[in-house]
Amino acid sequence: MNLYRQNILDHYHHPRNAGELKDVDCKISLDNPLCGDLIAVTVKLSGDQIKAIKYQAIGCAVSIAAMSMLSEKAKDQSVAEVQSWGEKEILEMLGIEVSATRLKCAMLGLRTLQKCLNK
Repeated sequence: MNLYRQNILDHYHHPRNAGELKDVDCKISLDNPLCGDLIAVTVKLSGDQIKAIKYQAIGCAVSIAAMSMLSEKAKDQSVAEVQSWGEKEILEMLGIEVSATRLKCAMLGLRTLQKCLNK
């Protein structure tokens, strides 16, 4: 098993920043109706910076691992920076190529976070 797959499994089995924040600046949940994955994100901001992020996720290893990695990367980033991220950043975090179907799983966390920050 290569290092990237081990990293995905580690984030899947030991997700970082899982949970729910109280007194948040934004909260939203989105799902992927094709596979049933669901991610709910809560965020606290300080000005235009993400100070805390937590999420609850039900889904496959790719969606949960991607959200776990994303939650670590997004902390202390500006809203504008996170809004500029796309497939490239998610695939770099995962470190593997994914099929078109799995790409939707991988992107669910970012779509959810970006929609939350748009509110």
